[in-house]
Amino acid sequence: MTTLLKPSAPAISALLAIAGIMSLCGCDGQERASAPAPAAQPPTQAVALAPGLYRTIQTGDVEDENSRCFTAAQIAKGSFVGSDGIGEGWRVTVDRMSGGKITVEGHGPADGRMTIAGHHDAKRYAVDSVLVFTAAGETQRVAVAQRGTFVSPDCAAVEEAAEGANME
Repeated sequence: MTTLLKPSAPAISALLAIAGIMSLCGCDGQERASAPAPAAQPPTQAVALAPGLYRTIQTGDVEDENSRCFTAAQIAKGSFVGSDGIGEGWRVTVDRMSGGKITVEGHGPADGRMTIAGHHDAKRYAVDSVLVFTAAGETQRVAVAQRGTFVSPDCAAVEEAAEGANME
């Protein structure tokens, strides 16, 4: 039986391991009754995602707002996850970002299974992610939707400026 529970400590650890994909900075720990809204319709003409910094809004079981950098090399390889992978103990089995579509699958600790599906155009991406794992003998399911919008072609300069503003 699959039970939707608030994210537990193992759930939080597993989600933190999904580098940049399912960040928990804004987790309020409350159970959500509904799944995230489905990703919007894919673009009619497939183009590559522009390299740079993206502002990401995440809704669903874990709500968050953060930033994510996509490098030119990562985009050229057709990788949504990037070279950092999705965390210790996780194995990415599918990682595609091409033709306007995004598909990621992975397996990890606690019988963990992750799927990410969505689409992108040159300056936006939208994905729906589901993480299923076992904790305390119960199957846990965490579902989120992420919408990313291009901010700047220079990830480092924007991130440094944000860090400087936070230090003042």
